[in-house]
Amino acid sequence: MPVSHVGLTVSHVPSACSFFLSALQPLGYRYVGNQGDSVGFGTDDADFFLSPETPGIARSNAHVAFSATSRSAVRDFYAAALTAGGQPNGAPACRGCNDYIFNAAVLDLDGNSIEVIYHQVDDDNRYTTVSGGSRVLTWRRGIVNVLGDEDRTTFVSARRNQSDVESISPSSVVETTPRSNAPSVTKSPSMPAVSTSGSEPGFQITGKAIIGTILGAAAGAAVAYAMVKSEQDSAQQEADFAEAMSRKSASSRAPSKAPSKMVPSEAQTNKAKTVLSSATTSKTAKASRVPEKNAETAAPRPRTRVHRNYSTTDSVVASRVMEQFSDVESEVPLRSHKTRSVRAIEAAPEPQPIDSKSYHSPTYVSLAPTSRASKKPEQSEAVYLPASRAVVQNPQPGQPSVAPIERQIEYVPASGASHLERSLALALSRRRQASTLRNLTLPAANAIDFSSNDFLSLSNSSALRDLYLRELAARPDFPLGSGGSRLLDGNSKYAEALEKDIATFHGAEDGLLCNSGFDANAGLFSVLPQPGDIVVYDSYIHASVHDGMRASRAGANFAFIHNSVEDLRAVLKRCIASDEKFRSGRRSIFIAVEAIYSMDGDVAPLKEIVEAVNDLLPNGNGHIIVDEAHSTGVLGPRGRGLVSALGLEDKITIRLHTFGKAMACNGAIILCSPLIKHYLVNYARPLIYTTFLSFPALAAIRAAYTFLWNDNSTALATHLFDLISILHESLFALTSSLPQHQRHLLQVLEECPPSPIFSVLSSDPRGLAKFCQEKNFMVRPIVPPTVPLGSERIRVCLHAGNTRAEVEALVARITAWVEQKTTLTLAKL
Repeated sequence: MPVSHVGLTVSHVPSACSFFLSALQPLGYRYVGNQGDSVGFGTDDADFFLSPETPGIARSNAHVAFSATSRSAVRDFYAAALTAGGQPNGAPACRGCNDYIFNAAVLDLDGNSIEVIYHQVDDDNRYTTVSGGSRVLTWRRGIVNVLGDEDRTTFVSARRNQSDVESISPSSVVETTPRSNAPSVTKSPSMPAVSTSGSEPGFQITGKAIIGTILGAAAGAAVAYAMVKSEQDSAQQEADFAEAMSRKSASSRAPSKAPSKMVPSEAQTNKAKTVLSSATTSKTAKASRVPEKNAETAAPRPRTRVHRNYSTTDSVVASRVMEQFSDVESEVPLRSHKTRSVRAIEAAPEPQPIDSKSYHSPTYVSLAPTSRASKKPEQSEAVYLPASRAVVQNPQPGQPSVAPIERQIEYVPASGASHLERSLALALSRRRQASTLRNLTLPAANAIDFSSNDFLSLSNSSALRDLYLRELAARPDFPLGSGGSRLLDGNSKYAEALEKDIATFHGAEDGLLCNSGFDANAGLFSVLPQPGDIVVYDSYIHASVHDGMRASRAGANFAFIHNSVEDLRAVLKRCIASDEKFRSGRRSIFIAVEAIYSMDGDVAPLKEIVEAVNDLLPNGNGHIIVDEAHSTGVLGPRGRGLVSALGLEDKITIRLHTFGKAMACNGAIILCSPLIKHYLVNYARPLIYTTFLSFPALAAIRAAYTFLWNDNSTALATHLFDLISILHESLFALTSSLPQHQRHLLQVLEECPPSPIFSVLSSDPRGLAKFCQEKNFMVRPIVPPTVPLGSERIRVCLHAGNTRAEVEALVARITAWVEQKTTLTLAKL
């Protein structure tokens, strides 16, 4: 998935599709489908979209970053992008003095900067996987580079005005036969011809010709073989690849003849000739895909989509060509055990740091094609087992395991697993391979909390507990449950009175209680923007806002650079210029920001944002929505939040306060006008179709606000900010003392963030977090896709319950880790 953007606006979608389909192949991307006017790309599901530019709105160039799984994938991307018509914008190289970051960048056809980054976890991570598409793409370029003069007659030179399907000239060995019935592949005008390294100056071959050669009888086997063998040493892989292709072509010509052997030194040359002969042989008869003994009488085999995810196409049309391959190509030995293809794996705790001693290559699903008619029930597929059904199988010495903390599980028969179970298991396996698998974990019993959102440490406050118990005791006959949706039987006088009291506390007109902040944002942004309105949001906005925007009727949603008022102004100006109704105030623009952002702990420049909105939208059609989830109880007088701290209550249309962090309870409230509240009650589906908060939950909210109203939180917040200053000063002094080439180990902001969330950037966040956890300091690593690649960190959350001694001990532990890493680096030198 892209680590910076999920979409890009382009001037001409077909040309851009052609470019990105070629450029992103080394990353495993393929064309997935259309969503409205947008075209989606992804490895499994679409996670990157190309959209046409909106008429009347000037398109500005963007920078999009993708992650790669190896350095070779970065190089392959760079070569493929330049071949597809991109312009160089940074050759493959390490980023500055940081050997852990390897990247490359190009400019696409619209001038957007497209960057691919590989972040090395350990010493070049020799076990990192590469997609089959990348393998075949590299192999295809290898064929081009080894063609001699005698082979060039099999290809047709590129011609810009050529519209007919290019044909392959007959080989001197194989007779000419009628053209294949496989679908033709058209070359996009934006795709230039591929230059070869042959001796003849100016010789070119088209992407179509190369694809036509590959998509012969051997292409399905090539893709599957590249996928399964992606973990092998590259030299051995080339040899095995060529050997398999040779056997395939030999069996096509003379099935009774044993396949020939190849040696690695001749792999590339034999590969080119094998593919040439295989591709031509595939045209000789329709029976080339069935066993020789049934060649004259057998009916055509059913088609399959088994290889579609690993298409080697250069255009959107060609992404479907791989569907033409039959699922009966048993001549290619992809695995030694066909009936035991995948090990089931048990769910594991949080992924551990990868090192060459403990991390081993993941297990792949076998793509060895088998006949549907002959498929037996006892064949095994991937099954993801719960721990209760796990059967431990101790790995033999040298046998690979999925992760250092995972157990090997016995194979499970396919008859015991549904298609859904197999699909879910494979999806989780892919996440495990990418180190993005999430798991539920239990915190250590005696850990020092530097991780939770309990900023005021009220979860263990005896004072708050007493207030809560008094609230319950005052109503001994309270119901345990609310009884249903608030529109039915879940409402109560207690809930309505609580809403009024909270709104008064924050200086708002009215409020609407919700079950959670996520529900509140999803409901708010899905129904409040009217048709034709626009939502402009900070690029770091919470996922719940994105979910709401996806379901909304707004005409468009635009992001602005995080905390950049200048970029916000630019986006607003483009929106206003696009339609006269925005200038006259007949359509609304909603601006979504957070008071404190959860990953960086930085505070929104809210005063400047209000000034920009009022300046550009003087007719009152600019509506600011502020999510105060992390500022509630921490900022402002008595914990009223950032808006109250700045005195902007009458400038903000909607505020969202949540109770699950500093308030130590559950739920949220939308502070708004009575009109907006009534509208949400009628239209916000997450509020309408859910059971309302129970009385014990409402009583906890009231107890927490009573705690704030009594001014009990002021002393806690003062102590909290003292700890923030101590932590920042200590860590900044540590990072400043590091030489430049070691600063990738630890980085902090020069300016102390005015929030309890503190980000410590590190090139090895998992290693640093584990090192701290060994001494009972509970900090957690934050890695992509939660944060952009290159900004990995540990997230330190300070609490009023922490002591100065605990903070100093944490700093000492981080210092010890830096010294240890420095010593190891010097020892390697």
